[in-house]
Amino acid sequence: MSDITDILCRLESLIRFGTIAEVDYAKRLLTK
Repeated sequence: MSDITDILCRLESLIRFGTIAEVDYAKRLLTK
């Protein structure tokens, strides 16, 4: 069970980082 929770935590952090990166990328495109 601990392995599953660890994977879920990693996925959650990856998703958060991914969305932040996408928003930052979108802002850069819009500011151009």
